Amino acid sequence: MSIEKLIEANTAALTALNETFSKMSSTGAKPAAPAGKPAAASGLTYDDIKTPFLALCKSHGADAGRAVCKEFGHENLKTVKPEQFAAVLAAIKKVAEAPAA
Repeated sequence: MSIEKLIEANTAALTALNETFSKMSSTGAKPAAPAGKPAAASGLTYDDIKTPFLALCKSHGADAGRAVCKEFGHENLKTVKPEQFAAVLAAIKKVAEAPAA
């Protein structure tokens, strides 16, 4: 595809997007929430587990944080599924309550 065709395609996409936002503003509609980790059925979001997770890593070391992730089959917190947020948060709290080694 030539650069001219790419520019035309991008221009058309931007024009369509601009028209959509114009229509939304005239009708009072609000844009959808930004994509990110969705809230789980428990109502917890990624940010709800991230803060205590980082506190755990700071107080007990990164290995403690990795161990919690591995307990749920993940290498890091970013890959934890929303349906696991409540269980992961409980595990974080349990490890955090134990004295640091």
